Formats: sequence, C-alpha cells, structure tokens
Amino acid sequence: MKNLKNLVHIITSELKTSAPTLKKSHIYELISAYCNYRSYAAYQSDLSFFKITDTEIEIAKGRCFERALGLNFHAEIALLASQNISKKLDFHQQFKIQTERLSHHLYNDGEINDSTILSALKSLIDEEVSEANLLAVVICAEEVSFYQENPDNRSGAYWHNKRLAGTHLNTLQLEVADHYLSVKGYIDLLKYIKSDKSLNFPSPCTIQPISEKFSKNIIRDWTTLFVDTPQIVLEAITLIIEFDDTTPHDEYRQVLIDWLACEVVINPSRESLAELISNCPLKSEKWFWYYVGMKHDIDVTKDDYYAINADTGEEYDDYGPIGIEGYTGLNLPKVSTEMKFEVKSLAEALFRD
Repeated sequence: MKNLKNLVHIITSELKTSAPTLKKSHIYELISAYCNYRSYAAYQSDLSFFKITDTEIEIAKGRCFERALGLNFHAEIALLASQNISKKLDFHQQFKIQTERLSHHLYNDGEINDSTILSALKSLIDEEVSEANLLAVVICAEEVSFYQENPDNRSGAYWHNKRLAGTHLNTLQLEVADHYLSVKGYIDLLKYIKSDKSLNFPSPCTIQPISEKFSKNIIRDWTTLFVDTPQIVLEAITLIIEFDDTTPHDEYRQVLIDWLACEVVINPSRESLAELISNCPLKSEKWFWYYVGMKHDIDVTKDDYYAINADTGEEYDDYGPIGIEGYTGLNLPKVSTEMKFEVKSLAEALFRD
C-alpha cells in the first residue's frame, strides 16, 4: 500500500537521527496504536473506518506514546514519535490510506464482507474523498454489470418487493429475488453516489505532466488507483452514466478524457487514440496525441479498411458475401508549423523509448 508505506518511510527517516534503533515495523505498530488498534495485524484485518477528529488527537497520541513505551523506547523518543505521527496522519492522509486499504483488500485478499466494504466507502464518500467515489463506482459497476448480464434478473426488484409484501413465490421467483438482494447494496450505493451533485472523481496521476501543459487551469484530484488498468474505470464511469439519465453526460466529460488518455499511455490503439483526439477540446492537444500515436506507428489520419465475410464477420477468404470494415482517417485541425513542432517535441520528450 503505497500511501501507508510512504508515510512510514518519511516518519522513520525523520526520527532516525534521534532514534537510531527505530525500525519501520515499529512505526507500523505506533500508527496502529494511534488509530486505536492493539496491533498492526488487527489494523490490517479491520476494514471499518473512523477518523481521528480534533477532539480525539490527544487521546490518540497517548495511545501511541504508551505503545512506544511498550516497545522499550525511552519516553523522550516515545513522545517525539507520537507527535510526529499525529502531525503526519491528518484527515487527508487518513482518508487516502483507508481508501487504499479497501482497494488492496478487495483486489488482493479474496472475499470480503460486502456490508463492511460498502459501509466504509459510504463513510469516506460522506467525507468527500474523491478516491472513495472512484473505488465505489468501480466496485459497484463490476457487481451490477455481472448481475445485469442475466436477463432473468431484470425482474429482481419486483419479486424482491413482492416477497417483502408477503407474497408466496415459487422457486425461480425466490432465486431471482435473492439475486437482487445480493446486489441491492451496490445498486443503492450507486444511487447514493449519483445523488451527489458535487460528485468528484480523481484523475490518473500518469497523465499529470500532460495536463499541466494543456489543461493546468482545470482543478483535479490525482490518484494512483487503477493507473495500470484504466479500462476498468472507463467501463465503470460509462455504467454510472447509463445507470439513469438524471445527470448530464457533460458532468463526466473531463474525467472520461483523463482516463482515456491514461489508457492511451498504457495501451495505445487506433480506437482509443481516435476517440481521445475527437474529444480533446484544444487543437494543440489533438496534435500532441497524434504524435504520440505516430511514435507507436499508429496514424489516425489514414483510412484503414479491410474486407470481411458479411455473414460471419470474419476476415474475407474469397467465399461468401463481402463486407467492408475499418476506420476512416481523422481530419486534424489546422495549426501553425511552430505549434506542430512544439507538441511533437513534447510527445517525444514524454514518451521516450
């Protein structure tokens, strides 16, 4: 978990001169005590979330101090460590670490109690933690998408309500109602997220150097979550847009562009480049991504058509009716030679082989 590891490294480095015997394992234990856990193992296993508020800081520092004494550190070092941890572990850092913990458990430790995950996420969303919005949407989208793939589940809410009303259901109807109940928490959380008119999603830190060039006036939160798998985020945000039509698509326009740009950086393709260029608002940025594509031998301005079997959709092999598939090249806007040179140089600098 990167945020927690970075925090432990910073604290250990700052205290090393005063406490040369202090190890990172000690800091993990002290942070756990500060957060009211008896051990780091207990801290790792509990996904529930509560923040250390201003009125609880002194009590938390006391717990941290006592744990340090229990680890055989002198009172002077114990006090110094508790003060340092309290200073570093502010609200913002607490939120980021908790979101990262949820993500780590979800994608590395197998099955987790659904209600614990959803409750912790809702608490973080209420604290306006943008990474919690992102993680919640990805989790909910995966569960709801899988649920929606089965056409029998379309009547799930209906049979669930019938059962609540006391109606006797047959075996199939009970099964459909159970399926709905298993995913209802995720659906409710999606609705809760959608109801927030100030909803904010973070952008992938991978594209931060690019955004500073083309859209530095746009205020963003940045995240390291999902930067290696941006397609998951794109699919999740697409689902929340389609989930209901109460929110204009433009609300998600910039975050979609940012995650699409991350997808191009990670796994460039003609389709993703063409979509990104088509949605970029600036002429200079369109040309920038064109040159990024050219570094990967992808020229989005050229037509690319090929023949297929119209019946099967497979590559044409001289049998059956012929069909045409492929891409029509994009027309890039006119810009000056100087602008082309500038953005081409930027693309080459940022994407060196």
